[in-house]
Amino acid sequence: MLRAYVDDSISSVGERRLVLATLIQTDATWSAFELDWRHALAAPPAIAYLKMAEAQNRRDQFKGFSEKERNRKLHALADVVARHALWGFHASVSTRDYRELVEPVAPYPMRTPYFLLFYAIVFGVARMHEALAVDEPCDFVFDNYSGLDKKTLPMLNDMIATSGGSWGDRISGSVKFADDKDEVAIQAADMLAWLIRRQGDGPLPPGYDGLLDKLVVYGVNRFIEVDRATLERDAAGLAAIPGVDWIDKQGWREMIPIWEGGHAKALNDAVTAAGLYPPKDWKPADRPPSC
Repeated sequence: MLRAYVDDSISSVGERRLVLATLIQTDATWSAFELDWRHALAAPPAIAYLKMAEAQNRRDQFKGFSEKERNRKLHALADVVARHALWGFHASVSTRDYRELVEPVAPYPMRTPYFLLFYAIVFGVARMHEALAVDEPCDFVFDNYSGLDKKTLPMLNDMIATSGGSWGDRISGSVKFADDKDEVAIQAADMLAWLIRRQGDGPLPPGYDGLLDKLVVYGVNRFIEVDRATLERDAAGLAAIPGVDWIDKQGWREMIPIWEGGHAKALNDAVTAAGLYPPKDWKPADRPPSC
C-alpha cells in the first residue's frame, strides 16, 4: 500500500497562489522515515516538530536559532526526505482568480480553491502512477488545517468511490485528516509546499539553496499549475450546468450527516463536466518545480 501525505501553503502577495503538495512512499518506508525524521528533529539544537513558517521567522520552535542553525536543521531534515526517495506531486492555483471566476458559479462545497486542488492532488497522483506503471492503490492523509472541512470526509471518500477512469484502481478510497505533530510525514509535505510557494513569490531566502533538490525526485515528480484560462473554462462549464446551485450553504450542512453515493456521483458529474479533472499528460519535473 502507498500512502500520500498532503499539506498546503498560501502566498500573501500578488495572486495569493495556493499550493497543495504531497509526498508518497510505501507504508514500510514511511515507518523508517518517521524514525529518521524524529532523530533529525531531536539532534541539537532540538525542535519538537517542523513548521516552515516558524523556521523562516525563527519563532516558536525556532526561537533563539541563528540563521545558520536554522538552515542546518532544515537541510538535515531535507536529507531525510532524500534518503528515503520520497516522490511527490503538487498542484497550485491563484486564489484571486478562483474567487473571481469560479466561486460565483459553483455549488457551495466547490466555492473554495482547496476543493479544486483536492481533486487535482488525488486524481493527479492516480494519473501520475498510471503513467509510471505504479499499480499499488494509494491512501491520502491531509493535514487537519489544510483548508478542507473535515465534515466533508464522507463526501470526499464517496466522490473517490464513484469516480470513473482507468486511474480508479490506483486510489484506495481512503482519505483522512491528521495532526502534523502525530504524522511527521505531513511536516515534510509542509516543507515541500512552503518551498514551492515561496519560490513562486521570488528567490528563496539565503541558505535555502539545494533544499528543493533534496525533496524532488526528478523525472518522477509531477505538478500542475491551474492557470486563469483553465479557471475560465471551468467557470463556463459550471455555469452551463442546469441547477448548478442545487447545493447552498444551508442545504450542504443538512446533507453532510446523510451523505450518500448518489450525491457524490452528481457532484462528480458536475466536476467532470466543468473539466476539473487534471489533464492526462503530466510534465516531468526536470527542474525544481515553481509556481
